[in-house]
Amino acid sequence: AVLCREWNWTFGSAHTVTRRLKVFNNTHLAGDIAVGWQLHVGGAKVAGEEKMVSLPAGGAQELSVQFTVPATTSRTEGEFILTCARDGNEVFREVKPVAVLGPSTAPKPGLPREAVAVLDPQGAVRARLGAMGIAFTEVDSPAAIGPEATLIIVGRDALSPREATDPVWVALASRGARVLVLDQQNPLRYLAVPADCTPTDFVGRVAFAENLDHPAFAGLGQQDFFTWSGDHVVYRNAYRKATRGAVSLVQCAEQLGCSALLECPVEDGLLVLCQLVVGEKLDGDPVAQRLFDNLVSYCAAYAPVRRSTAVVMSPDTPAYRMLAGSGLQFDEAPSVLAAMADGKHDVIVFDATPQSLDELAGSAAAVRSFAEKGGWLMAWGLTPEGLGSFNRLVGVEHMIRPFELERVTLPAVRDPLLLGRREASP
Repeated sequence: AVLCREWNWTFGSAHTVTRRLKVFNNTHLAGDIAVGWQLHVGGAKVAGEEKMVSLPAGGAQELSVQFTVPATTSRTEGEFILTCARDGNEVFREVKPVAVLGPSTAPKPGLPREAVAVLDPQGAVRARLGAMGIAFTEVDSPAAIGPEATLIIVGRDALSPREATDPVWVALASRGARVLVLDQQNPLRYLAVPADCTPTDFVGRVAFAENLDHPAFAGLGQQDFFTWSGDHVVYRNAYRKATRGAVSLVQCAEQLGCSALLECPVEDGLLVLCQLVVGEKLDGDPVAQRLFDNLVSYCAAYAPVRRSTAVVMSPDTPAYRMLAGSGLQFDEAPSVLAAMADGKHDVIVFDATPQSLDELAGSAAAVRSFAEKGGWLMAWGLTPEGLGSFNRLVGVEHMIRPFELERVTLPAVRDPLLLGRREASP
């Protein structure tokens, strides 16, 4: 067998890569072993060689190989193939999936120098922004961030324990600033965040993006969060998942109960807390670089999208009380048709009684017009009695059955609708 010590297989376009291999002869026979490796990108072989290694029975030998990844214009899949052959017969083969990231396509922020404030004592963020051609103003403390700053980037390990609990970060976001905080030994907590997320001391090498359609993950795939270059660490000091005030974008740790990347909307602003080791590996890891570019672009263009909501329910129902207790801001409406007709509401949550569904099914043109304008109808509590009207309304024959004692689980990587993610401007 021939095994590779490195586990990260996402490369940057035109990067030079070194892999350390080790050949094992765990047989009872000494002899020559033909050890081969090949790199295929986009279906074509772009590098490879074969070397004859003589090993005693039970012996092993280390090899080091180096290759240059071809330049690509977009994300391109490939394979790294390892083989061993004895006496002309292949006795071992392993194929590792490879991804090559093309040049970043994240739009460069069109902000003046004074609008971009950077707190970065380590220097990696300043170097990356300079390479991207983004002008910025360097600050040496949170107190030095001026009122004209609308995009604030905090580099790796820039905050003291006191600064990590300072409510100034929420205050900055509440006035409309977008604040990107990279990996910290002292992550933001307590009064510094508008959510009940608590930092841990967890360190890990595997994480999972929760919504690959989010702008933060443009050009990236799920496999890109399985080990990063160097020590293979992907995150440090991840947050326990918040129950309110934050949306998890990258999950990790035991039972996926922690967040390594999360966003907290605050009034018209945004806090993005990143405990992925982006700042630590910004000078060389292609995934860290792409994620940073995406996050900067996302934060610079961020604008909250607010949907006006109407609720058609009796205030005495548990559903109404739950909606009110969740913090949802809504108007009460006498009927679904009235809420659609007033032109003020984008989302209508209604009690799916047979009467309300029959009324909607008889007003198909009004429902279609409301939906085509971007409106959403949320039917709460469909019952068998209302199923016929519901089927006429949606044009699909559904079936319904009693729900009994059953085990129901959600997928580990949930649908974006289940994440509570707010929409953002492109």
